[in-house]
Amino acid sequence: MEAQARSLGISIERFAAVDGTTLERNPFPDISLGAVGCFLSHRAVWSTVAEGKERFVLVLEDDAHLSPEIPKFLSDESWIPDDADIIHAERTQTLVTVSGRVRYAMGRKLVRTLGGGTGTGCYVISRACAAKLLIDLKTIDVEFDQILFNRSLPELAIYKLLPALSIQDKLTCSPSFGLTIEREEETQVQSHALSPGAKLAREARRLGRQLLGLLPSKTRRVRVGFR
Repeated sequence: MEAQARSLGISIERFAAVDGTTLERNPFPDISLGAVGCFLSHRAVWSTVAEGKERFVLVLEDDAHLSPEIPKFLSDESWIPDDADIIHAERTQTLVTVSGRVRYAMGRKLVRTLGGGTGTGCYVISRACAAKLLIDLKTIDVEFDQILFNRSLPELAIYKLLPALSIQDKLTCSPSFGLTIEREEETQVQSHALSPGAKLAREARRLGRQLLGLLPSKTRRVRVGFR
């Protein structure tokens, strides 16, 4: 990551991640310790963002390959919609459900997303959203990127940048980074027994998605590339 930053002429601030395997117990037993560490690491970053002065911050994981165009997106925030909470700027393996009108951002497309995305290797988060997530997202029953991007939290304005500014190492032709977290298959994730509170929260999110679907906007599925 440091070598990429030097070659692109950008500065990055490094945060030490939480190693889930060093925890005395798993606070979220429905998911692996590696995924727990990932969630706690991002929460630590959100805390720093929420207490900082920047209106928007780009968060990168350490296995992200970056677009050569990323410097211009960091030097000017005018391309970011005023209502944006999160902009998911990572290539995904699956089709993403998007809705509403297409905005244009420095030669790329920007559109509201309703689900289908995974990964937290590259995203822009607002200071206000970071503060909100610290309060509202304290416990998880699946990997937290599934909650952010697949459960489509109706109270958050989440955008997708097309094509993406980053691609995870394992999705490249010649992966070179070792992985410490492997995602469970979707069928396994969905098979976890949920508590009554979790079931109620899931139903509320489902109703939120239905309400979003009633809005007068065109919904479609798109494939996310990387450039």
